[in-house]
Amino acid sequence: MREQQLYEMIRAIIEEEDASGWARMRRVPSTSASRNIDYVSKLDPARRRSLLDAFAWNALYMFDPSRDPHLFNSTPGHEEYQKFRDALPLMFSWDYLDVRTLRAILGERGSGGPFRAYADAPDSVIQRAESIRPIKATD
Repeated sequence: MREQQLYEMIRAIIEEEDASGWARMRRVPSTSASRNIDYVSKLDPARRRSLLDAFAWNALYMFDPSRDPHLFNSTPGHEEYQKFRDALPLMFSWDYLDVRTLRAILGERGSGGPFRAYADAPDSVIQRAESIRPIKATD
């Protein structure tokens, strides 16, 4: 399959997912996926199209890492992708906490120690942390 055909196939899949409101991706239990979806969903159509193009080209690069690394959008040159990369570390929300951090919040609260970094955690965060159950092979 030629590179352009593969790109077009990947781009069509991304377009379908975007049109669905990221229905499949929202089922992925990943705080990174949630944060990425939130970022992309807030972009105006032109910026979104540009970023989704970058995602498609990046996916293509992952199929063939021997491609010229300068074509990979994480290198300087793709403005919208660079904005995306720069914004992600600055995006904080209690909604983006991973399982390990949620469990640490519970541990800290139960320790009775003086360190109270998460004392202001909303009740909804505590409820999410308390609802975490280990997965067993029989599940």
